Amino acid sequence: MGDTRALTAYLFVSEAVTNALKHARASSIAVSVTALTDRLSIEVRDDGVGGLDDAAPLTSLRDRVHSVGGTVSVSATPGGGTTIRAVL
Repeated sequence: MGDTRALTAYLFVSEAVTNALKHARASSIAVSVTALTDRLSIEVRDDGVGGLDDAAPLTSLRDRVHSVGGTVSVSATPGGGTTIRAVL
């Protein structure tokens, strides 16, 4: 993985965790990173209030991931937490 993608992965995790701390009222946050053949899958999960959906702006986070050809998805259940995934 190039330096740009490694930095993008770090910033994705940093921003996703910061958002969870600010908004989710979560008691736990989990980060998982999985190396795929030529990609990196990153997932940040919390057990907070949920309600965020795939249409949520998260503009800087999405722009950062898209700038290296990656994708972002969001899934959340109101009252059941949020998961934000990036594949770089």
